[in-house]
Amino acid sequence: ASDDFDGDFNSLSNVPADLADGDDDTQLTEAEVDAFVSNNGYLEVEADGDATNELQTISKSGNTVTLSDGGGSFTDSDTQLTEAEVDNFVANNGYLTTEADGDATNELQTLSLSGNDLSISGKNTVTLPASGAQRLNELSDAHTNNSGTTIYIGTEAGTGTSAIPDYSTAVGYRALYNSGYSSTATNNVAVGSTALKDLGDGSQNTAIGAEALASNQNGLGNVAIGYKAGDGNNGSGNVFIGSNTTTGYATDNKLIIDNSNTSTPLINGDFGTDELEINGSLVVNKTTGDYTEITLETNGTATGGASNIRHYSSAASGNYTGTTIPTSELTLIKAESNILMEPGIGGKVNIKASTKIFSSLEVGADISVAGRIQTVEAGNSDLKAYAYGEWYNGAQRVCTSNVTITQDPSVIGKFKIVVFPSATSSASYIVSANLYNNIGFLKVSKALSDNHFYVYTYNTTGTSSALNFTFVVYKQ
Repeated sequence: ASDDFDGDFNSLSNVPADLADGDDDTQLTEAEVDAFVSNNGYLEVEADGDATNELQTISKSGNTVTLSDGGGSFTDSDTQLTEAEVDNFVANNGYLTTEADGDATNELQTLSLSGNDLSISGKNTVTLPASGAQRLNELSDAHTNNSGTTIYIGTEAGTGTSAIPDYSTAVGYRALYNSGYSSTATNNVAVGSTALKDLGDGSQNTAIGAEALASNQNGLGNVAIGYKAGDGNNGSGNVFIGSNTTTGYATDNKLIIDNSNTSTPLINGDFGTDELEINGSLVVNKTTGDYTEITLETNGTATGGASNIRHYSSAASGNYTGTTIPTSELTLIKAESNILMEPGIGGKVNIKASTKIFSSLEVGADISVAGRIQTVEAGNSDLKAYAYGEWYNGAQRVCTSNVTITQDPSVIGKFKIVVFPSATSSASYIVSANLYNNIGFLKVSKALSDNHFYVYTYNTTGTSSALNFTFVVYKQ
């Protein structure tokens, strides 16, 4: 039992010295390795001093291949075939040299496509998968009528009825949804979601914008541009421009321009009466020939440049300067506030028709009225200023052209004023006279039937004295 080995290397006895460390590998130092290598015959320098003289080249001449510097040679014995020899080899391998049946075209075939069927001539046909739509009626959200004159594009556009009228276009969800209710519902255009949605037998309508003219059923010739433009109207001949612009349900022939639903739109017109109302300021800045700027302000003041005004009416048309507008052309002027008329220097404003002024009237030139002047305070009056004049320091001055003033040389302070071209009844005129730049008294004496009247002047003591005076004659 004492001779059993326990597996421990250190329990062994009589182990050789080179195995005492547990292995028999020789452990060399770097110097020992260098010593081993140096004596194994390896070259440390070029033996003959030439690093290139051992390089050789190979060459071929004919069938002989040679290696330079005594390297020897050999003969290349590969067979070289000519083209004819190659053709001879191929000819006996069973290849065709002529058309077997004598027809070089009877094996050709053609492809054809009919719908989705693809066929090859003389053989079979296969059906290809369905491709995209080829026409509007093949789309799920677009269709047209048989004649192609009406087009609907959009989900449920024009699908409220089965009939499709002619010459109409609808683009958008349920645009012209009920179109086709009547065969007369033609020539309509609807662009926008539910535009002209409820239209039944109306025609010649144009609606552009979501819900434009959406509830119009029987209208003719309406135009609506903008979101909900004309919605709620069932009339005809209307023009609505702007978001939510509309009028009453059965209103016809209106022009509404604004950007909201308001009872006072910026522009409110009536095609039936040819009237246009502007709820705001209108500024016209244009110069064409003789016409310059005219500005109408919201406070009722109208100012025109010192030039011409172009005026039109159904009776005539023409260009009138700031002097006279014919009676046939001028109908009625209404002013809720001030009116300021400024014609050219030396010009004249001539109003020859019924004129109503609700406030003040300011005219920067002469006024010629060929009719009555009616005031609220005085009632009806048939007199107007006819002439005026002034006697100053022994001579007449500042007088109208129809006035002549002469002083009676035999009576101090007596003056004769001739103002009429012929005899005039004293009941047809009145005279208003005042002393000018003097203190005293005066009196007026009218001739019963003549073309003149007299003025008498007195000093403060009541004595006749030649004093300065002014007068105005009012005549029927």
